[in-house]
Amino acid sequence: MRIASTLIAATLFLSCGSDFMGDNRVYAFDSTLSRPTVAWTPATPVALGESFSVRKGFSCIFDCPAPFTAASMSPPNGVLIGDPLRDVTASSVGATSIVTNAAADRFSVTVVEAAGLRLTDPLELSRPRWAHLRNADGGPAPFPDVGEEIVMGADAGLYLDVILTDDAGAMVASRSGFSVTSVGANGTSAVSAALDGRMIDLQSGPVGDLAHATVSRLDGGFAQTWNVRVAGPEEIAAIELVQISVDPDAIVRAIVRRADGGVFLEPPITWTTEGVAEQDYTKYRADLRVRSDLKMYRAVYDAGLPRATVSGGGVMTSITLDVPEASPPDEPAPPPPMMMRQGCSTSPTMFVLGAMLLLAGSRLSVTRRNRG
Repeated sequence: MRIASTLIAATLFLSCGSDFMGDNRVYAFDSTLSRPTVAWTPATPVALGESFSVRKGFSCIFDCPAPFTAASMSPPNGVLIGDPLRDVTASSVGATSIVTNAAADRFSVTVVEAAGLRLTDPLELSRPRWAHLRNADGGPAPFPDVGEEIVMGADAGLYLDVILTDDAGAMVASRSGFSVTSVGANGTSAVSAALDGRMIDLQSGPVGDLAHATVSRLDGGFAQTWNVRVAGPEEIAAIELVQISVDPDAIVRAIVRRADGGVFLEPPITWTTEGVAEQDYTKYRADLRVRSDLKMYRAVYDAGLPRATVSGGGVMTSITLDVPEASPPDEPAPPPPMMMRQGCSTSPTMFVLGAMLLLAGSRLSVTRRNRG
């Protein structure tokens, strides 16, 4: 089997964890702006008014750089106020450099004013952090927009990330958190905040439940309301399968759409597979939740053409998986040496038994001679 071109060196994310490197690549850092689904790096601007800290990411053992001293900011009247190693407030729009050690390393932070917020699929944010969830080359977008109406399956749980955005809709880093309120109808389950306050957890009830979920910043800004509706399998109009990762496991996303083209989240679908074994992707990330529209597979040696099929609501589609060829199973260990036949055995037990027989034979011979 061929290995897809998605084998791009995403191992950087595995080796550095949530750290990012300074401009001179001397020090690694992490920040309280990071969230469970994505690590913050200076490539993402920070929202005006946010307070955060930056820490040294790891301790070196060999060939250590110059000591990591208290950071300073350049220029002195820059956009950040405070000690970057402890707590910093983005006080005005613009950019500034944080110097970690004179003549050693630095990085720059850009501060922008947030213009709104939106909900996004956690897969979209976690893709660059988790090497198993990187995008495939070409093909349809595996992470469709949530949309203005959230439609999900019955009796399901769904995480959605809440992010601040700039004028162009791009993500702006924030750690202040959000609030979520819900007004239900027909006894729908409540919508509640989860994890670090920047992700909401939708819990659905039976088909037909309705709710209105309002999300805003903690200060009440950028309040926006989404309709949440629980739908049944009859609303599945199309299923598209996209492989979004390989090496060593194939990750497949089922994009389920409704008749109006909107995405169906946590859909009631059934998966069947051939030539692959399903893997538990939550073992790589404890904060992940099993999703009905996502599967991870590993090839099985000499099992034929690997294939995944998804069905639901009378719709069925299949995809041939691109997975590295599985290694043949290990040769079975050779059996232990067979025991010698009892007549030739040299075990202590046989020695004792032989001696007893010899002794008995000797006594029998003496008895016969005495009788003669």
